[in-house]
Amino acid sequence: MVVHKSQGDYINLTVGGLTTAGLEISIDLETGDAVKRSSKFGSVRSGEQPDWVETKRQLGSDELNTLRNVIEISLAEGLRSKACDDEDEQARKQGQRFAMRPPIADSIISLSVRLGGHMGHAPERQCMSPAFDRLWTATYNAASGSAD
Repeated sequence: MVVHKSQGDYINLTVGGLTTAGLEISIDLETGDAVKRSSKFGSVRSGEQPDWVETKRQLGSDELNTLRNVIEISLAEGLRSKACDDEDEQARKQGQRFAMRPPIADSIISLSVRLGGHMGHAPERQCMSPAFDRLWTATYNAASGSAD
């Protein structure tokens, strides 16, 4: 049997890396079902799996509407910083595809969202905008059940 993931509205984010504890959040923006999984910081020996703590909660209609509003505003403002857009535009004028930026190795961030036919993905870590930061915080708080 094949299980298909819902094709509706959602937000998913993950963080992990060599020096970063793992975090996974998934919220169904239609039902309000939220799942947050986190692992403790620390090394895992070869063959071992990290210990994940999973919490689930149901967002209330007000919480869900607030999160949807933050998503709409964040997508409209752009998840990528204007400074990076400007740097990339300058690089294109100089014949490069994009500006070269040093990699950030401490953590890998992945964010994807779909709401009302609009989609967004996380930019490079050093190119995250204030809108991205607000979206990150709102998503974390919604999954955690904490106030803004």
